[in-house]
Amino acid sequence: MMRSWQHKISTLEHWRPWQRLTCFLVVAILSVIGYLALFGVLSHGKDLQTAPAASIAPLLLAGVLLILNLIFLRAEGWSQGAIGLDQPWRRICQFFTGFGFGCALVMVWAILLTICMGIQWHWARSFHLAGALPLLSFTLFLAASEELAYRGYLLLRMSRSHSALASAFITSLLFTVMHLQGGVPWLNAMAGIFTCALVYSALVLRWSSVPLAIGFHAANNVMQNLLGLRESPMTILQPAGGHSAGGMLALALVSVLNIGVFVVLWRGTHPHTGSAWTRKAIDSRVSKELVN
Repeated sequence: MMRSWQHKISTLEHWRPWQRLTCFLVVAILSVIGYLALFGVLSHGKDLQTAPAASIAPLLLAGVLLILNLIFLRAEGWSQGAIGLDQPWRRICQFFTGFGFGCALVMVWAILLTICMGIQWHWARSFHLAGALPLLSFTLFLAASEELAYRGYLLLRMSRSHSALASAFITSLLFTVMHLQGGVPWLNAMAGIFTCALVYSALVLRWSSVPLAIGFHAANNVMQNLLGLRESPMTILQPAGGHSAGGMLALALVSVLNIGVFVVLWRGTHPHTGSAWTRKAIDSRVSKELVN
């Protein structure tokens, strides 16, 4: 079986970059379809996110996408460090660093909403631990799945074929379209989800670390649940009152803030390949070919 996998990887090595990229996209899409099917079977019309089995589907999806990234990194001749899948303790630290900064960003969002809409915050009564813990695991594994799908090998390969900036925008648009299909209003998707995706892309391209982006992404979702921006069993504080007239202004300011964070992060990113860590990992393939 090991020889079979090695043979398949060696076959991928002889493909052109666009063929490997297309193959990765097809397998990733099929994996997501399988995840959705499993999610539907397990939920039976109920809110699976708060059930004890909440993390099964996204955990399996994250595992499949992790293996998929490793296979295609090897086929390219790139090290696992190209997207931060090496040095476990360092990557764990990056995850928690990203989580901290992600929490801070959402707190600034909450301040903007309070100022623009006159929202008052109250302790929520909907919080209960039995539902919060499964939702937390669901959120973490889903964030990992999405980062591995959009900002792992896919983003890195595209940044080598095209400009890093174009790659960040394209993968962010794909990420946004996926959420639009899930029922998110297009204005919210473009102002919030798309601009956040740009931030995630900048994190990966600057520090060559998917775990850093996973932490940031997971914190974004967890904090929205905690602050009642997504009401759930995890909600501790809940916004109340306020006037809807300031909603558009708040959304615009959140979008500007996210873009500002993206620009600041992007200033330290190499215009074509990302950080020096990424270039070093990618250039290992060239060195290998020269030696051979």
